[in-house]
Amino acid sequence: MDLSRSDDLILDAAWRMSLNKLARDAKGRFSESRLAEEVSDAANTNEPYSTVLIVLSAQGIIDNGGLCAFLESDWPHSPPYDLFTVRCRKIGATASAQAITSAIDWLGLEEPHLEQAKRDALLDDFRDDETGTHLLHKLGASIYDDDVWQKLVDFIKDNSDYFDQQI
Repeated sequence: MDLSRSDDLILDAAWRMSLNKLARDAKGRFSESRLAEEVSDAANTNEPYSTVLIVLSAQGIIDNGGLCAFLESDWPHSPPYDLFTVRCRKIGATASAQAITSAIDWLGLEEPHLEQAKRDALLDDFRDDETGTHLLHKLGASIYDDDVWQKLVDFIKDNSDYFDQQI
């Protein structure tokens, strides 16, 4: 990801806003589980903030562990995966949204967001692939090529009136 210094600061401010507003436990400490719960509830959060929160969280997981890690994640309240794909499309990351949709379709499950054990069993095939030719590798590469972080920065800039009031 090659962001300008100002774009990097925009993402940093958005992330800090997410942590400060939502990811604090009752004692005011950062809590990953609290953040995950808020992402799952983000559909009920104000736009455009919910889009930023959802994309920040999903892309962070994908960047650190690929689509396999994203599909392994069992978000609190088990939101449907279209929560993530709709938000990717909203920021213009259509290739990422399509890659996530294709990965979900590859699972072949009627309600994959509710079937973690079945997802894990199917992902064993991917984990065993040492050649790097598995479909999930190819789909993951298309996400990295989609420049999600820059599109998220542009989305934040396009909605600067909202974010200027929040930060």
